[in-house]
Amino acid sequence: WGAISCYDSCPLCDPMNSCDWTSCHDDILYTKTVIDSITDNYCVDLDSIHQSGVSNGGMFSYYMASRLDDFATVGPVAGAPMLGFGDIPNGPLSIIDFHGLDDDTIPYEISTSEGEGPGNTIISWDGYYYYDKPSTIQKYADGLECGPSERWPTAMDGRHNFECVVHSGCRGGGEIVHCHANYGHDYPFGPDQYIEGTRIMWSFMKAHPK
Repeated sequence: WGAISCYDSCPLCDPMNSCDWTSCHDDILYTKTVIDSITDNYCVDLDSIHQSGVSNGGMFSYYMASRLDDFATVGPVAGAPMLGFGDIPNGPLSIIDFHGLDDDTIPYEISTSEGEGPGNTIISWDGYYYYDKPSTIQKYADGLECGPSERWPTAMDGRHNFECVVHSGCRGGGEIVHCHANYGHDYPFGPDQYIEGTRIMWSFMKAHPK
């Protein structure tokens, strides 16, 4: 796939053989420091701390949830764990996940990928290895001891074939919701109705404190 650009913070990075693209700064430590600083100085409901990220940020949502227990929910968008990541959190957690069926940057499933990769992954157009979304959701549902999936209705059902499913009865009373539709590497209902996706996510987060 050619050479990558290495950050100065990654002295061991090999431009021809490194399978990553991020800096080597500790974003888990950074996130924990931000949380501790805010909660030490402001009145914060510690049972209602939530996180969301898009693309790289969505990948970080999954990774961060396996390393920190501060969050009631995470909301990954257009993101999935890479090969070697995706550990199940130790404690309770609720998840609401949005992912476009036509995404080929972080492929939803093998049909929008470049084929099979190592370790039951699929390959993105730029050569990275991701776990496909259906198996990722099932892995988290199993690991967090959730029940079987059921339809989860929203006000946007049917727009670009948008639909959601929910796994309820998870560890600690949590739930996992996964929504998908016919769009690419983006937030649902964009570019003119991004607010609708945030409304769905925010409603879920408000209803799922720790």
